Amino acid sequence: MNGYLGDVPPAEFEAGFSATHATLTGTTTNERLHYVVTDKTGTTVAEDDLAADGLSSWGTTVSALSAGTYSVLVTTTGSRVRTTLDVVTVLGGAAFGDSASEQTTDSDLDGLINNLTLNVPVNVGTAGQYELSVPILDASGQVVTASGTHADLDAGTTTLPLTFDGRAIHDQQLDGPWTIHTVLANANLDLLAIADLGTVTNDDWHS
Repeated sequence: MNGYLGDVPPAEFEAGFSATHATLTGTTTNERLHYVVTDKTGTTVAEDDLAADGLSSWGTTVSALSAGTYSVLVTTTGSRVRTTLDVVTVLGGAAFGDSASEQTTDSDLDGLINNLTLNVPVNVGTAGQYELSVPILDASGQVVTASGTHADLDAGTTTLPLTFDGRAIHDQQLDGPWTIHTVLANANLDLLAIADLGTVTNDDWHS
């Protein structure tokens, strides 16, 4: 956040799947607030004055935005002019299934896992190229390991397999449970879906 004077706080923004919400606190009586929402090409997709939610809180909801990344600029006029800019992401156009199935291999037959394969269910509304990223996270959010792939998908549901190295998982020495975090983007790298698909159940990793 940036661009405010004195002790007057900047705007704070929250993004949802189909709407963007913006609030500015610390406004003064009869102060005019104006917002502009632009897409990543710089095209204005929404612009208006903010409606008052209370004595010092103003807000608005911009609905029906397509999936993508947007900039939200809010300005004030009057004796204490402030400007704040934030970037928000609107998700949509794809979804993950409820859980990822898990397979392991012990290629050297020593009783320890050499590789972990996660089969990630993905549903997309439009055929095209997609980018799947899957970091595996510990309880504190630290990355244990990560993998990714890109694929040309038809519209509908499919399963994408990702393989993780068991030795790399062991070497991190991070305690479970480990969450399977999934992120899907299109060829333009617009985020379409984010979800946690359960936890990794195996723990006998190759050392």
